[in-house]
This record gives sequence, structure tokens and C-alpha cells, in this order.
Amino acid sequence: MARKQKMSPNSIFKKRLTGGEHLLGAFIKTPNPIVIEVMGATSFDFLVIDGEHAPFDRAAIDNSMIAGRAVGCPLIVRVPSSDPSMIVAVLDSGAAGVMVPHVLSAKHGPISALFNPWQKPSH
Repeated sequence: MARKQKMSPNSIFKKRLTGGEHLLGAFIKTPNPIVIEVMGATSFDFLVIDGEHAPFDRAAIDNSMIAGRAVGCPLIVRVPSSDPSMIVAVLDSGAAGVMVPHVLSAKHGPISALFNPWQKPSH
């Protein structure tokens, strides 16, 4: 008997977002996993960890990801810059998405390199 696989909170979030559903989220500026647990247990559809304007380091982001998974809340991370290594790191830690500041177009060098690693970024 085949077991039906349950969709992850990130997969459900992506399906709802790409389906055009109106979703409600909140920005988190306090790098404490308890804040993520409390806010994630409310009726918000997602939370955004603000790594650009709040003191989130890599450890705080990782701890926030653990707290988000514990309550089944998708987390988007607003990274401090367009540094590809930071973007990959937050995706590796389980982020449902990444907000990159100061990107003016899809052809922004470091960002386009993430999606086409075989092409040298243009400056």
C-alpha cells in the first residue's frame, strides 16, 4: 500500500503564491526563535526575516528556520545584500524564498549568476 506524501509548508506556500492567492505575512526584526514560534503559530501565511535592517547573522537565521519548521510556517529571508553565497546559504537552511535588496532588474549580475551559473555575470 503506497503512502500518500504530505506537502511541506514551503511547497504549500509556493502553490498558494503562484496560484495568485492573497497571502498575509509579517516582517520579523528580532533575532530570537521564540518570536518566530509565536508569530508563526498565528494566522500569518508566512514571515519575513529582515536580515537587511535587523541584526540577523547566519546562526540567528538558522535558529529562526528551525523555529519556523517547528510551527509549520514558511519563512522568507530578506538578505543584507546580493551576495550569492548568502543567498545560497539561506536557501540551504530551508527558506521558502529570498528577498534581495537593491536589485533593479532580473539581469543584475550576482543574481543572474545564481540562475545561470555557467554564464559569467556582466558588470
